[in-house]
Formats: sequence, C-alpha cells, structure tokens
Amino acid sequence: GWVYFDTRFAKVTNPWVAPEGFIHQNLRIFINKQPNRGLTVLAYAGANVKFNPQYGWEVGLRIVGWGNSQLLTMIDQNTVKARPLRVELLADHQTIRAYVPEKLIGVPLKSWRYYVLVGSYDGFGEDFFRKVAPKSSEWVVGGSSGLAIEPRVLDILAPENGSHSQTRQLDSFDRKSGALAELYPVGAYGLNMDPITWLIIFIIIVCISGIIYLLVKRPKYISWFWVRRAE
Repeated sequence: GWVYFDTRFAKVTNPWVAPEGFIHQNLRIFINKQPNRGLTVLAYAGANVKFNPQYGWEVGLRIVGWGNSQLLTMIDQNTVKARPLRVELLADHQTIRAYVPEKLIGVPLKSWRYYVLVGSYDGFGEDFFRKVAPKSSEWVVGGSSGLAIEPRVLDILAPENGSHSQTRQLDSFDRKSGALAELYPVGAYGLNMDPITWLIIFIIIVCISGIIYLLVKRPKYISWFWVRRAE
C-alpha cells in the first residue's frame, strides 16, 4: 500500500510547466519516529536550518519539481539512502501529494512527529532553495538581515504562538556563533508543547487537586434544629 502526504497551499502555479504540476514550492517533510534518535542536520545543505536533537529525523521527503523529488531514509548517523519519490498536484490545484510505499516507512503511528518546511524554488540554488537578502530581485527573496546563515525557509508548520512559533524558530539562529536556526516538530498529541503551556496545565491540575482534597477532608457537621408544633 501507499502512505499519502498531502500539503495544501493557498495558491499553486506552474509557469514553467513542470510535469508534477507545480514549481514554486520547494517542500520538505521530515519524520521523527522515536525520541532521542535520528539526524539533526539536513541531507543536503541549502535551507539553513537544523533539527532539535531530541527529535531527529529518520525519514525525509524532498518534494520539488522537475523529477528531483526523493524519499530519504536514515541508515545510520552518517548514511542516508535516497530513492525516487512520486509527487503530483491534485485536481483541486492546491494540494501537493507525495506517494510513499508503506513497506519503506511503515504504518504511521500517533507518536510520530513531523517537520514541514517550504522555500522558494531556484533550479540553480543549493538544494533548489532560493537565496534570501535584504532586498528582493528576480531570483532572490527580500526581507532578510543579510546574514549568510539566515534560513532560506519561508514557512514552517508550527504553533501560532509560544516559544515554538514560526517566528521564534526561524529567528533562532545565532548571529555571533553562526549556529543555524533550530526547528521543533509538531505531532504526538501535542506532547511537544512549549514550557509555558505545560506550566499552565500543571497549575490547573494542582488547583483542581487542592479543591478535591479540601472537599474530601472537610469535617462533617450535623445541624440540629427544632420546629415548633402547631397547637
């Protein structure tokens, strides 16, 4: 059987008539199957990001036009195997689907975590990622700080707010040391929530536990009262 990976975009165009039906999206999906395992670096340099060591990737989908898509599987910490990957734009003209043989990655589990990132396609760019710079030009995306280590990623799948929001993750590169931006995955029923969310949940649990304790341990009183009988 097949495992489908669908990524939907607001608009997909194909001005250069790539056979897959899309060209501007340079998409990557990385999967962490087991915590504290997997690769923390990209298989190909270009996106200028790294992955949280607790959730390295064991399976990667390199989704890009003109027959360059690949299924990447980790053999060990120094070896990645690349296979051709079938991808296409679906009939809704918004959804890009990747077809992965189930026998190569197994049946997806609820405990899996996912990194999803997308950049702009450049046929001559590193890993097909278009460069970023302070000012935009024909083959350059504008709006960056101008540092060479800045991510060439335009969008990631991330919480809207919190310490792992898209803005915070993509801005986490170190301007002094040159360390790349570190990404965090999504999935596994939100077990990778940011610390603030965990703190709020903890406080709520403590408050509820305290109320239950007081109700259970509160002394029992019996009130006596007299009602005068009518004459």
